Amino acid sequence: MNLGIYVKHLGPSEELDHAVKNINEGITKGLLDDASIFYESVGNLPREMKCGCFNSTDVWNFTGRLIVTSIDAAKTVSNVINKFKIYFYYKWGLEKDLIGLMSVVNNPNVKIICRTPENAKDFYRLTGKTPVATIADFNITQILGMEEHE
Repeated sequence: MNLGIYVKHLGPSEELDHAVKNINEGITKGLLDDASIFYESVGNLPREMKCGCFNSTDVWNFTGRLIVTSIDAAKTVSNVINKFKIYFYYKWGLEKDLIGLMSVVNNPNVKIICRTPENAKDFYRLTGKTPVATIADFNITQILGMEEHE
């Protein structure tokens, strides 16, 4: 499987730390064929990465499963035509844009995953929709398990 993760900033953060740790594990164990991290702005890299890092303008060339962590990124990539499945990872940021969240949720090309069971309950309360999965901190085993639910 090819996995892409789209973050706002490629620099030290809890979000990126978990993403890189799990990508590195997936590559080392042979669970991932390839992985890429897409970013809008760049900073100091927090740790060694066993994957490619690309500016978000290169996302059009990606094929695979793409996980985005912000409402704006989900809206942006949903306008890109390519062979990737889009997943919005709810609750990595401060999603205060309820109208933006509703536009992402109502887009049939975007599937929702939540970070914790509490986030899934909050997401359902706000949108009336159930996420396709609850995945703790980019857990690679849980991400691979999503195929059973698609």
